Amino acid sequence: MAEEIARGGPADSQLLFYAMYSDRRGMSALAPDALPFLLALARDPALPARVEVLLALNLLVGCARTQPVERIAQGWRSGWQACRPAAEPLVADQDPKVRRWAVDLVEHPGPLLDQLRAETEPSIRIQLMLRLGRVAAPTTDDQAQAARATIDQAPAVRLAALWALNRQDPDGAAGRLDELVELFADPLTPASVGLLWQPADEEYRYELPHLILPTAEDLPGDVAAQFTGRLAATGEPELRVAALDAAWRVLATRPSAGPGSASMAGGLLDDPDPRIRHRAVHLLAMLGKAAAPFADRLFALLDDPDGDELLDGGTADFAHWALARIGDARVLPRLVRRLTAMEGEQGRSWSGGEPRRPEPYDALIALPEHAGALRPEVAAWEGRGFMGGADVLAVWDGRALPARRPSAPSVLELVAGRLRRIPHTYQPWQDLRPYRSAMVAVAALSRLGPLPPKVRAAVEHALSLDRRLSEEVDYRAVLDDERLRDMLQRALQGEAVHMPALSRPSHSFA
Repeated sequence: MAEEIARGGPADSQLLFYAMYSDRRGMSALAPDALPFLLALARDPALPARVEVLLALNLLVGCARTQPVERIAQGWRSGWQACRPAAEPLVADQDPKVRRWAVDLVEHPGPLLDQLRAETEPSIRIQLMLRLGRVAAPTTDDQAQAARATIDQAPAVRLAALWALNRQDPDGAAGRLDELVELFADPLTPASVGLLWQPADEEYRYELPHLILPTAEDLPGDVAAQFTGRLAATGEPELRVAALDAAWRVLATRPSAGPGSASMAGGLLDDPDPRIRHRAVHLLAMLGKAAAPFADRLFALLDDPDGDELLDGGTADFAHWALARIGDARVLPRLVRRLTAMEGEQGRSWSGGEPRRPEPYDALIALPEHAGALRPEVAAWEGRGFMGGADVLAVWDGRALPARRPSAPSVLELVAGRLRRIPHTYQPWQDLRPYRSAMVAVAALSRLGPLPPKVRAAVEHALSLDRRLSEEVDYRAVLDDERLRDMLQRALQGEAVHMPALSRPSHSFA
């Protein structure tokens, strides 16, 4: 296809990308050999399809940065390092579209800073600052000045400058929080973002609510909770809903967001906007016992008829679940029937990346301390023809763990050591099976006696990470992370532990 483009044929960036990449297998072995040719096409000012080629290159380079080594073609990294200097001058190309899409190919600050001083197109200045925040080392005077030089300009440009500073210097993000919130609340910012955040001829138009999630994701978890909480408590409705969605996503990925999220969500339980209440209750349900100060107010919502028509479940569903997670006995008699009612619904759909009702199995296995009160209803659930009740009872009775052939302690120590290599943040395509087997090995070692020093160090490393020890991206990440961390903590304290039952993977139908 690249040869056809070179001869002046039509170009499609997606087709060009998928000619060198497979969702199933990863990057084609031919991609490293095609790299110099693709870059030559992108650098040819006489080629009409330069932008499409650049888009395909961006996709390939982005995959190589984020995916595990087994999905990257052999020779790609060395090939890209050799070709990268030829890509950097494209940020100063005469064609604004080429400049825009060349920005993400640059991997050190020099060319970005040089072009930032010369760039006249506001949307490209924004992209330069955003990329600078990704590649720069912790803030230097030159980088800070380049970003701060824009602070007296349009709100969209100021927002990009703050993004760059927060990415370069996350430890200083708390000191910039007031400025960030004020900028999102500024009545001039929405129009500025709509006008300047992308070139006028781009089909997709950014709106200010779209920027809340990526802003929050670049902040430390506790600062992100403060940021989203302050936006959710003030401002126009769409901004508040987007802030709560961002708070939900940050909580699903980082435990440090929990303490700040509880008070924020509790303060919104009486909000007149049903979308706000709906999301606030779901946040409290995910937080579990940390939501206990709001138990009475949650109880008052057990018959709330509202919700969000775009999300699965109603506010009352989430209130039942939140109270069960707190351990409030008032909700237990009706809990199982409420949870299992969804199984009789037709056409239920959801997206894994948003709030939804918990599957009965996932919610109930997390409540073993209430097994005595819930067991009759679970048995009745099974009697109504559904299969999940027996599985829940098996977990509660300790019958769900498969028998494993014991491994030698030296092998277990080797496997448990994989926890030292768990990434600090979740990576796309990350395979967590090695870390899951490492946790199984830790549990097995705990039953043989005190953990060996190297295993203790690996466990302490995993527990120190501000990330969920789960590959899920919704409420299951929080539920599983709680159980995994509890198991690891108890193993460190010398207890004999077993690998806990975890939530079941599910598929999105939305």
